[in-house]
Amino acid sequence: LFEKYKDFNWGRYYACGPTQLVKDLREMLLLRGIDKDRIFTELFEASPADTDYSQLQGNVEITLRLGGQTHTFESAKNQTLLSSALMRGYDAPY
Repeated sequence: LFEKYKDFNWGRYYACGPTQLVKDLREMLLLRGIDKDRIFTELFEASPADTDYSQLQGNVEITLRLGGQTHTFESAKNQTLLSSALMRGYDAPY
């Protein structure tokens, strides 16, 4: 991509994903001379495969910011954020 868009160095760069992927991407951008203040990251990790969420009980309070609006609601602990949002009619991207 950097070869194709050589002159594109004025934008902001957003990366969201597993820790190592995002760290590698950030490092590559820095090596290409992109200012660190223009790189925005969000990290996430998948839970170990042997984690059994079906036994979790009770509710948690969720605050979701979507489309410039903030929504707060309760959800079952064993339900995904996406499922909870879609069940309530929010147009969450997936």
